[in-house]
Amino acid sequence: MRITTSKNAILTQLRALATLTNTEIMIAETRTAQARTDAVRRELSQNAENGRERAEAIEDAIRGLGALPAVVGPAIGRIGAMVKSMFEQAQPFDEAVLGDLALEYQLLGRATYLKALSVQENDRTLTDLAERLIVAHKATVDWLTTVLAEEALGGPAALRRTPLQSVAALGTTVVNLPGSWIARAGDNLADAAKQLPAHVGDLIGRGSATKVPEADELAIEGYQDLNATDAVAAIRTLDDPEAIRAVVSFEEANKNRSTVVSAAQAHVANIAKDTVGVS
Repeated sequence: MRITTSKNAILTQLRALATLTNTEIMIAETRTAQARTDAVRRELSQNAENGRERAEAIEDAIRGLGALPAVVGPAIGRIGAMVKSMFEQAQPFDEAVLGDLALEYQLLGRATYLKALSVQENDRTLTDLAERLIVAHKATVDWLTTVLAEEALGGPAALRRTPLQSVAALGTTVVNLPGSWIARAGDNLADAAKQLPAHVGDLIGRGSATKVPEADELAIEGYQDLNATDAVAAIRTLDDPEAIRAVVSFEEANKNRSTVVSAAQAHVANIAKDTVGVS
């Protein structure tokens, strides 16, 4: 079969998409361990399965063009995901999610380019595949954008920080302290040193989510006596993510009802979506 210049470009994109999709699958499987709720865990597992189906469709498209899928593609994708996972343990949580988002934007960009190429070739099958990929990656971009917004709003986010990511976030904050703190001497430096432990303590409490509020500190009066249905209804009346996060911390440390935690996380997700304009 004669391969035209345009079809060469299509093959290049399909092979790149195959490799990146295998990386995406492994990342989804890795993220499953960080899922805050069973619902998020199921969603990530389904994302990995959907990714495998997309990878198979991409390989079928490569064969349809008379070429062979790269044998090492899946292996490279797995290695890439493993390296990314190891590297991001030394990154703050938000930087790790931004890395995931960059991967999805690359997948989205390549899928969009693939659609343009397939339209030029008048290949309806390839166009359908490209449109399927575009829809999937747009949805993942929106989800990751929402996770970042949840983190910015104080959570609870769909994904938990690992302990190393909490330490990394602390380290980043300390490194980014104003240079004037270091430059000052005498009383100013001593004063900064006195304030730093409290600042560090707050960051550790926020990052590791180990600081549990008392019942009378919650924004919902009598929360500890509410059944699951009433607790969910009460949480949905809150519009302050920090207040919701406090309730979740209390809930997870006490009754730990999965329906309540899931509902709280979903409510924060809706607030986060409104914040960043995700529909």
